[in-house]
Amino acid sequence: MKYFAVFVACFLALIVSSWAGHTKNPQWEAWKKEHSKFYESQYVEKIKQRTFMANLKRIQAHNQKYDLGLKTFRVKLNKFADMTLEEFSKTYANTFERKNKAPMNGKDWKRSNDDPIPDSIDWRALGYVTDVKEMKFCAASHVFAEVAMLEALEARIRGSLIPLSEQNVIECAGKINVCTNGSVGDTYDYVLMNDGIDTADSYPNTDQIQQCQYDKSNIGIWVRSWAEMWGLNETVLQEVVADTPVTALIDSSSWEFMFYSDGVYTDDKCVTDQPSLAVAIVGYGNMTVNNQDTKHWILKNAWGTSWGIDGYMLFARERKNQCGISSDISLAC
Repeated sequence: MKYFAVFVACFLALIVSSWAGHTKNPQWEAWKKEHSKFYESQYVEKIKQRTFMANLKRIQAHNQKYDLGLKTFRVKLNKFADMTLEEFSKTYANTFERKNKAPMNGKDWKRSNDDPIPDSIDWRALGYVTDVKEMKFCAASHVFAEVAMLEALEARIRGSLIPLSEQNVIECAGKINVCTNGSVGDTYDYVLMNDGIDTADSYPNTDQIQQCQYDKSNIGIWVRSWAEMWGLNETVLQEVVADTPVTALIDSSSWEFMFYSDGVYTDDKCVTDQPSLAVAIVGYGNMTVNNQDTKHWILKNAWGTSWGIDGYMLFARERKNQCGISSDISLAC
């Protein structure tokens, strides 16, 4: 029995020694340090490292194709690199429901002026867009996208850009469970019902849901109404975005989207009728990538600044409604 115990101890020591050597991958160690990653056990860390290495291999293969001129965008390691696509989707993907609200016909859209539609516009440069935010515990992408629309509306009406509080909506929307069953217009409906939304400074975002702390004296904006437009073509969408940032629903269910870095994102496999993410369209333009002239939308996401181009994506435009970019648009007024 004594010898058996010694054997077991030696065997376990060998396993630990082998595991310790296995974790010395410099890329893995550097990534963990950069993103402050810690795991509850060596077993879990081993699984996460395998996922990381698999993602790294795919990223390197994709970027080799970019270097050969076969892709118009690059991908990179980010804070999601220890997650499988399935794990990522369970955490960050949304399932959206449509409200019993008649959509606006795109033909009914009236611009605020008669100026020619510009070839490009970037509402960030014009002072209509706040810094990129990060949704953490609550995958309420539609709340973040719709708040971005409200912030732009505030800037247009009052001439001042004031960050507004997503936490206010998440904690105070009552029967609207914005974290699990999102609907287009949840934020707009809440702001209409509530006669306003607090500023981000007075009601900051946190890592958890607490009791509603709305304070009417801290209102940043109120709205009169909002509209949803279904099935636009991208020419009409360009007319709308030339006038104001808007919220759009898209299919973001690919690993390339998950690890997007820069360039103009294209996706031949995404669908137009199963959105999983809400984003704010804050402009559009044209650029040359790998000797290809590419038109793009400028999308503001809410996955923090380590994703994409400091939190933004250049998304292919006029590419047969890629990923449903013009299928479901909303805006407030």
